[in-house]
Amino acid sequence: MLKRLLALILAVAVVALLWLYAPVAHGESVESGPPVAPVARLSHESREGSLGTELALALLRRLAREDESLTYKGTQVIILWSGRGARASIARVTRQGASRLRIEYLPSAASPYRVVVCDGYKIWSYVPSKRLAVVQPFDSKSRGLKLPGDEFSQQNLDLLQNNYSIRLLGRALVASREAYSILLLPRHSGNPERRIWVDSEKPVVLRMEEYNTRGELTFLSYYAQIAFLSGIPGSMFEFTPPEGTRVLTQPGLPELVPPHTLRAALGQDILIPSFSAEGYVLEGGAIVRLGDIECVHLQYFDGLGVVSFFQTVLPSRSQVRLEDATTVEVNDTRADLVQRPRANILRWRAGGRDFFLVGNVDGETMVKMAESVYAQGKGNPGEGIVSSLTERLLFLFFRK
Repeated sequence: MLKRLLALILAVAVVALLWLYAPVAHGESVESGPPVAPVARLSHESREGSLGTELALALLRRLAREDESLTYKGTQVIILWSGRGARASIARVTRQGASRLRIEYLPSAASPYRVVVCDGYKIWSYVPSKRLAVVQPFDSKSRGLKLPGDEFSQQNLDLLQNNYSIRLLGRALVASREAYSILLLPRHSGNPERRIWVDSEKPVVLRMEEYNTRGELTFLSYYAQIAFLSGIPGSMFEFTPPEGTRVLTQPGLPELVPPHTLRAALGQDILIPSFSAEGYVLEGGAIVRLGDIECVHLQYFDGLGVVSFFQTVLPSRSQVRLEDATTVEVNDTRADLVQRPRANILRWRAGGRDFFLVGNVDGETMVKMAESVYAQGKGNPGEGIVSSLTERLLFLFFRK
């Protein structure tokens, strides 16, 4: 049960962290280091002055606007580093507007061909060799299917500016197109940084690099080639399962709601950390179900990074350690901390409940968040449980 629940928790957190586009399970393993495309620089001059900052912000605002006329085809390389090496995938991307998308992951020795198709209403994922298709609803407000750069929105830019220094580094050639290089440097320690190359004419991120809190490159995507078009046949975004295909239907991502709404639905208190990573705000929460087990998910966001907090009650037989975990203390209670290149996982049990934190902040910050959660026999209940009135005010103030 623990493995199934942990898989579900990671799936929810992965979508929140925008990992869905990086097909780890479908990529080719590259243990000795994948080839990384060099960036041809047009200018070595760093433009960190006010003019450079304004241009960088203008480029981010352009990314945040949904452009229904944006149409292109390209070949993209995605590389994801893990503790055991790296996985690389090559994908053919076809896009029209904000919601019509087709991604074909090319086959390799490690994985079969797979295609993902979104027509603006449904998302299909199909593996011909397995005769398996998975369908789920598409919601433009969710993070159900995103390309690098899609995470920027008009509502998030103020929060992003508060928590990250935005610097224009210069210009470069990516996929034979001129691009501006922008560095997003965290203002608060313990958060990751990101560097993006934005096309000088189109609202598209041509290359993206993510670095964890230890300064290690953990994610890289870039277009090897890209062509902007005037139109694409609508049939490219249509999918009908071939005869004999097994079709699995998955529900869409639950909508994030204020914690007091979750309390009303559950009929019980929800524990909330009184401390969160600096700059992060509580976006809301949702109920995740696995069989008879209900798991409460709270999501924190700082304009770029995401931290997910889960609480549930697991059967006693599920109390086993996480793989590759180190032991840390949370309020004198043993906890498991797993540090991965792109995210950390902290799991502990207190007051008869099981807790998980998943995010790309450092382990020390996670432990501080965990210690601020009220558990039976530890601290004051008022420190970890926010009143419904306070929650309402926080939600109204921070909502997008």
